[in-house]
Amino acid sequence: MSSLVRRFLKLLFRLGIYSKHYVIEYAGPIVSTNKFYASPHWSVRSKLKNKYIEIFTQLLLKNKINKFDELSLVVFCNTRLDIDNHACQNKFLLDTIKLKYVDGDDTRYFISTHTIHDPHMKKNTIEYHLLCR
Repeated sequence: MSSLVRRFLKLLFRLGIYSKHYVIEYAGPIVSTNKFYASPHWSVRSKLKNKYIEIFTQLLLKNKINKFDELSLVVFCNTRLDIDNHACQNKFLLDTIKLKYVDGDDTRYFISTHTIHDPHMKKNTIEYHLLCR
C-alpha cells in the first residue's frame, strides 16, 4: 500500500496538482493519542503539546519551509503504535504549521491528512510529506 501511495504522490506533482513538496523526517520520541488523553490534568497535556511544537518548529526551520496557501499532509510511519495513535502527533505538527506558515487553520488551508504504515522504513521513524500549493 505504501509504495502505491508514494507513486500516486509523484503523479500528483507531474500533473501539477501540488507545486511544493517538503519531506520532514522524524525519529524522536512519539506521543500516542491514547497516552496524551490519559494524562490526568490539562496542564500535563499542554506541556507535552508545547514540547512537540518546539520540536516541529526546529524541523520546519531546518527544512526551510516557505509560506503556502494550501496543505495536504501525508504521513508514512513505521512505529510500534497503531496507525490511529499518530493523530495526536500529526495534530501537533499541523498546529505548529498554522502558527507561521498559513493564514488560518480551516479547510481553506488544510485540505487532507493521511497516515500510512510503511514496513519498509527504518523502525521508529516517521516521514511527514507536506504537499503544498
